Formats: sequence, structure tokens, C-alpha cells
Amino acid sequence: MLEQLQSTGLLNAVRFTEQYIEARAAKGFGPVRIAAELRERGIDRGLVDEMLDRWSGDWQVVVYKIWRKKYSGDPRRDFREREKRTRYLVQRGFTAEQIRVCMAVGDAEEFQARS
Repeated sequence: MLEQLQSTGLLNAVRFTEQYIEARAAKGFGPVRIAAELRERGIDRGLVDEMLDRWSGDWQVVVYKIWRKKYSGDPRRDFREREKRTRYLVQRGFTAEQIRVCMAVGDAEEFQARS
């Protein structure tokens, strides 16, 4: 079985995909962008989806770290600023739901800090 995987190159693709996901997530990129980058590199969509589902990290933690690093301590929360922050996180490859939860947590933290 192992020889068959190696001969087809699938074992190398799995290892590459795992390592790529780890490296890009560590740099603050989300699952949408990582998936697109892997598909551009010729990795099968099914393998990409499987590896992203199996990834041991938490995307919500990754998006929050990025958001906090860039915007923590900046209390401007008008509509225009929220849109700008949302666009930034979308470009990093996070889903709308991940961004919504991140901003809700950030809003709660800022509210508690002001109280």
C-alpha cells in the first residue's frame, strides 16, 4: 500500500499539503486562501478539503490572532472601519462566519476594557 502511494506521488502530496497548511496558518492565512493556493499548485481538491478538515489547529484562533495583532487597541468602530477590517480578513482567506465571530469577540473585549 505504501509503495503504491509513493509510486503515484500521493504520499508526497499528502505530506506537502499538511506542511503547507501548517506553514500558511502559522503566517495568519485562512482556509479559503490556503485551499486556493494549494489548488493552484496542482493539489487535488478532494485532498485539499480533507487535509483542511483534518488540520489540528483552530481557524477561529488564527483569525483572532491576526485581527488582534493588527487592530487591538484601535477603538474606531464605525461602519467604514468595520468594512475595512472585514476586507482585510477576507483577503487573508477567512470565511464570513469566522470573521463575524472574531469581530464579536473583539467587540466584547473592547467593551469590557472600557468598563
